[in-house]
Amino acid sequence: SLPGDVPESDFAGYVAGRPLAMARCQDRHLAVPATAEIVIEGRVWPGEKFIEGPFANHTGRYDPAAPAPVIRIERVSLREGAVYPCTVVGPPPRENSCLAELSVRTLLVLLQFDHPWVIDLHLPAEGVFHRVAMVALAPDCSLSLQDISNALWTSVLLKNSRLLILLDKDTPLRDFSAVYWRVVNAGRLTEACYADTHRVVLDARSPAGARQVEPDKDIMKKIMARWQEYGLNRTN
Repeated sequence: SLPGDVPESDFAGYVAGRPLAMARCQDRHLAVPATAEIVIEGRVWPGEKFIEGPFANHTGRYDPAAPAPVIRIERVSLREGAVYPCTVVGPPPRENSCLAELSVRTLLVLLQFDHPWVIDLHLPAEGVFHRVAMVALAPDCSLSLQDISNALWTSVLLKNSRLLILLDKDTPLRDFSAVYWRVVNAGRLTEACYADTHRVVLDARSPAGARQVEPDKDIMKKIMARWQEYGLNRTN
């Protein structure tokens, strides 16, 4: 979802790199994209609702039927041979996975504008792209775990995340093994975990001043030069 004061047409122009061409509807003062395949015009009366559903969800389950606003359709206009775009909904991955990844790459800039200490972001498909977020932070971010959590949870992009995993900027966010290794080797849970009534944050960053274990370059060079002599295969 976009912020309430950001028109979707403006955002589409931002993504495309040029203003979006608009055209007036036939029966209304509203404008729609000039390249629209199908235009549905109607009215929504405040407070009028009707039972809708059940609908298939990305969780792999059907959501129960629930009240939803009623749109009273008054006119439908179509191009000749109009194409109706849609996606199949269900357990990931589906077509919407590509759209969600594009949204992350596009909206990350807005998140970094408000919070410059955010280096990178990954929303895995298994989290339906909004329930789990892996966030790489700048090493000089001095905010408390609670302040970081509150800042991210108030952002439009991450407000629905049930699990936030904070990581160092050099962690490959899309490498599940690397992220899992960092999480299970995080510090004491009393310090590395923050939760409210229905959300959790795990701080898997390295402690300040911690030295990283790295191989000695001279020793590695010697080993590689004498690899066969040690009776090792290149695949070991």
